Amino acid sequence: TELEASYFLHFHPHWPLLHKKTFLQSENPPELTSAVLTAGLWVLGTPETRDKARFYHDALLKVLDAQLVSFATPMDHGTLTSF
Repeated sequence: TELEASYFLHFHPHWPLLHKKTFLQSENPPELTSAVLTAGLWVLGTPETRDKARFYHDALLKVLDAQLVSFATPMDHGTLTSF
C-alpha cells in the first residue's frame, strides 16, 4: 500500500526495525500492520496525515494497553520471601 511504501521509504532507513521482505510477504499481526501504517501516515508529513497518525496512534495504544492488562496475572503473594 501507499502507507507501507511511505514507511519503508522514509522511516525504515533511519529505524530499520523490520525485515522488509518478510513483512511484505507475510501475514502480520494487525497491531504491527497498524503501527507501520501509522508511521507511514506520519512521515507523509501533511497536517491531515499527521492528524490521522495521531488518531491511529492513540487507538493503537489503547489496544496494546488492553492486551498488556489481559496478559498480566495477579501476583501470588504466597510465593514472596523476605530477604
